[in-house]
Amino acid sequence: MNFRIKRFYRKIKNILSWMPVLWQSYEWDYVYFLKIIKKKLELMEDFYLHSEQAYSLDAEQTAEQIRESIIILYRMIEGNYLSVALEKFDEKYPDYEWGKFETKPIEGRTDAVEWVNDMTEEQLELFRECGKESDDMENLDYEAFFNFIKDRLRFWWD
Repeated sequence: MNFRIKRFYRKIKNILSWMPVLWQSYEWDYVYFLKIIKKKLELMEDFYLHSEQAYSLDAEQTAEQIRESIIILYRMIEGNYLSVALEKFDEKYPDYEWGKFETKPIEGRTDAVEWVNDMTEEQLELFRECGKESDDMENLDYEAFFNFIKDRLRFWWD
């Protein structure tokens, strides 16, 4: 009987721990899906590090693997890839003022505008390189995370 009461309270505690994630979850953006995965991995990591019920001899190693995946997932959720890639641009052009973009109407269209900026061709080329580098970094993280999960998930059990 005592076991059933403890299990009941543990389940209530589990539900309550999910409430902030679910409360802030929406269906219109993939980042909320990633946050749900992150929460589950954090709970699993905590289980392998601190639970009296983790009997596996590899519990610490499993927790480390889960931690590695959470770190990658955190970068994916934050999505700061362009900021990181633009450091190269900022080093080369420290006095460039971001946010000086203007718009002008597109001839014959009332539903769109063209973005105009004051970048030189050299700056624009470096900006595009940074954009590609940003995309590449993001793609590498997604590939690394989902391959990591694919290769290890079925071994994370106790």
